[in-house]
Amino acid sequence: MTTEQVQADCRIAFTQWGLPDAIQTDHASIFVDADPTPFPTHLTLWWIGLGIEPIRIPRHTPKRNGGVERSHRTLNERTLIAQHFRNAAHLQAQVDADWTELNTACPSRAGDCHGRPPLTAHPELALPRRLYTPDQEAALFDLRAVDAYLAQFTWVRTVNAHGQLSLGRQRYGLGRAWAGQTVSIQFEPAQRTFVFTVLLSRPTAGLEAPPLITRPAQGLSATDLCGTIQPVSVPPQQLSFPRWLFDPFADSAPA
Repeated sequence: MTTEQVQADCRIAFTQWGLPDAIQTDHASIFVDADPTPFPTHLTLWWIGLGIEPIRIPRHTPKRNGGVERSHRTLNERTLIAQHFRNAAHLQAQVDADWTELNTACPSRAGDCHGRPPLTAHPELALPRRLYTPDQEAALFDLRAVDAYLAQFTWVRTVNAHGQLSLGRQRYGLGRAWAGQTVSIQFEPAQRTFVFTVLLSRPTAGLEAPPLITRPAQGLSATDLCGTIQPVSVPPQQLSFPRWLFDPFADSAPA
């Protein structure tokens, strides 16, 4: 999935449930840059700007995200297996209907639900603590939080033969004197610049790189990180099939 697709899905969830305190993920490339000193992805920085903490589980430990893995299994068994859908909209309507029923009507085996549906056991989940609507996202987004987050890190990159390097999907030109140099990079929030400092000097014939150089940050404005914000409609969900098809012992099952 692309960043834009995940943002669109998040906006639907945020509109219905409110902004979460944190989002836990694995190390897929959309969440984490593969470099040894990874630069935060746009999706991560978007969450930071909305006051959402990104949490990564250790690599190769899917059990640490057990709730997500179990929900995938539930979706597959309940909604997808042996079913046919006319199009993506038809599938989405059924997914929404099934999750609504699971949350509101079906007993849960979760320890603190005590056999009750999740929203019966925890009605507070239906009352967002931090309200969100797409039309208010620009006002909610805090670029200063993004800057403070970036200021914590140091990145290491090697400058190519043309005096350039890549950082956060952006290309920065430092000049031919920097060709072949290994540099450390830090974000300076007051000026919103990156500071490049030579770590391992490899002098270019006839040229000498200065000990440090700054470049304006690229691709990190609120507009860049939020992208295109589309209106979100979250209508009440109606079941496409009667509940007794999934639970023949339900009270509503026909005699």
